[in-house]
Amino acid sequence: MYVYRYLEDLSNVFHPEMKPWMKTLQGTALLIQCFGGEVPSFFLSSYILKRVDHMTIFSIVFFTFTCIFSVYTIIENPLWALPVELLNGITFALSYSAAISYAALITPTGAEGTLQGVVGTAYTGIGAPIGSFVGGYMFKHIGSIDSFKLLSVVAFFTCVTQITVNYLINRLTINEDVKDRYSKVETKDDNLGEDLTLTS
Repeated sequence: MYVYRYLEDLSNVFHPEMKPWMKTLQGTALLIQCFGGEVPSFFLSSYILKRVDHMTIFSIVFFTFTCIFSVYTIIENPLWALPVELLNGITFALSYSAAISYAALITPTGAEGTLQGVVGTAYTGIGAPIGSFVGGYMFKHIGSIDSFKLLSVVAFFTCVTQITVNYLINRLTINEDVKDRYSKVETKDDNLGEDLTLTS
């Protein structure tokens, strides 16, 4: 939504000659965003999620957000925003598919639909309104370009935090699995004790 406001700001500051056909450019951006990015990503999400784990997908999503916001801070021609809109397939379609899939994966049998509904509500019913409110406040007080600069930093640190936490969780989980595996291994002493019991 705020990309269109950003395109108008770029036109006003750097390319006033583009103002007459700005609405056409905004419509083209939406077309590329939906049919160039989201539709293929939704279509391929099942194939990707079978080969890449969910946490890695989330890390890729945050990194992609960092790249998008960073590019928005350096381009001056609104036309260059069009190729960037293709990445919306990763930041929305793939992330939404991964979130819904992960919800079904970690939910007890029979409750998958409930948690998937909760995830969908949190994603579009809570996250989107909060993002719209914060984004509008930032655009109004610091401008679109500076807003994307700040958001690129936030997205980068979120990406680093998510990767770090995921790594630590995986390490702890592996250690616990190893402990459980070795605790269930029968030793020669155990077998010897059973033999002595039987012979006595």
